[in-house]
Amino acid sequence: MYYIAIAENEHDSCITISNEERVLLHLELERFFNIKRYKINNLDILFSIISLLIQEFSIKDKIQFILSKHRSAKLYQELINRIYTDYGCSNIYEVEHLDCHAAFCYLSNLEDALVVAMDGGGDYRIDLNEANFRIYHYKNNIIIPLKMAYEPRFDGRIWSIVSQKLFNDRFSAGKTMGIAAYGKFSTKYQEILLNENFFQLGDIWRPKKRNLLLSYLDVKNFHEAACLAYTLQNLFTHNLIQTLSKYRSYSDNLVLSGGCALNVITNSAIGTELTYKNVYVPPCPGDEGQSLGALLYYFASQGRNINVSNISYLGQGFEYNKILECDYNKLVSLIIDHKIVAWHMGRSETGPRALGHRSILALPTQMKMKVRVSETIKKREFFRPVAPIILEEYVSEWFELKFPSPYMSFAAKAKDITRELAPAIVHVDGTSRIQTLTREINPELYELILRVYELTGIPMLINTSLNIAGLPICNFEHHSKQLFVTTTIDALNLNGNIYVK
Repeated sequence: MYYIAIAENEHDSCITISNEERVLLHLELERFFNIKRYKINNLDILFSIISLLIQEFSIKDKIQFILSKHRSAKLYQELINRIYTDYGCSNIYEVEHLDCHAAFCYLSNLEDALVVAMDGGGDYRIDLNEANFRIYHYKNNIIIPLKMAYEPRFDGRIWSIVSQKLFNDRFSAGKTMGIAAYGKFSTKYQEILLNENFFQLGDIWRPKKRNLLLSYLDVKNFHEAACLAYTLQNLFTHNLIQTLSKYRSYSDNLVLSGGCALNVITNSAIGTELTYKNVYVPPCPGDEGQSLGALLYYFASQGRNINVSNISYLGQGFEYNKILECDYNKLVSLIIDHKIVAWHMGRSETGPRALGHRSILALPTQMKMKVRVSETIKKREFFRPVAPIILEEYVSEWFELKFPSPYMSFAAKAKDITRELAPAIVHVDGTSRIQTLTREINPELYELILRVYELTGIPMLINTSLNIAGLPICNFEHHSKQLFVTTTIDALNLNGNIYVK
């Protein structure tokens, strides 16, 4: 038996394929089409992709389809009908939106946990005026929804509306979080965001109410924009902490999923202030992980486990050549000479962040390197930080980090040595969204950083996604080649083949 999970979604459509033993592919369609936040809008195209995947994996057995339900999915019923038409012998299993998010607890290696699923909408079971928020208790390999006596005032929709105001793009929450570090708390914006006459969650779907709120969120300059973002970050974080404190007694472990779990400041504050022993955030907590979550939920519902080996890299890609000793020496020499390296190895990342298979790498010792990487090459705004990737065994020497962060899930306070010797990866608020790296997860990149450390004493590199603003992370080799030849990147490692300008 083979399993094909599909998440049409309202954005970030995705497909996951597995056999009885393991996940074979998690395909985020934005990478396939090279269109940011791609959504399925044509079933003929979708079923052409499914047909190609069936051929690629030589699937001849009966297929179990698993569908993630989404409130705003326009083609959902047509999708069901088409499956029965084209694959009449197949079965369909449906999973609710927030249950897909919550199912990542099965990858946490925790025996029990409080599981929080929260994003900006999508679950049929929740009224539009309520937070798209659901909470579960995970124990004995099952997740049990809890009766919610308390729920937060905000969800991901507040980030959509403020991002729309600041950047004319409701999907720019990442920018909003970045600019927040430059601001201060504003009682003016607090009064608007907390006043039900101006803002209620359901109002975002009503154009007149949404436009009224946007008009009241008056922003005249960069400082006011930063203060609005900072006020939102503060209110959102403390409201969620206050809500989750009511459920603290269920477990010392916490799993965060849904699009809101991409907020590293909030993740860190929740774990620290509520004194959790362990906090797990998957690499694809948003809708880009919905089909994988649906697959996990299905297998658990059948009392079975599915192997998700090396979850960081479940995307498309080819086998790579072993990096030769002379090439390691060349790459290390380039990096130490303050050159910038594009790094394309094997299968692409799972989720929206660079995890070391599609990365832009550079030495973090000079602030001008951050400017060159982020602003000159990637065409990003100056206020957006770049992240470090650091060898896990050296984290405590450079950062104050309570929880492991293999998927860039937490903001860690940089220590004095970091601010002095690696200023490029320290944001204006003194934090870094770090990725911790082990040799087991990515032996090639680990070896590269280790060699840089042995020569410089710096056990980390700038690690930002291999793309430019407005485009998804590079997927295929030709994407990375094009980026290399059309930017000022100095070198490209393409599956073990090294190119230098």
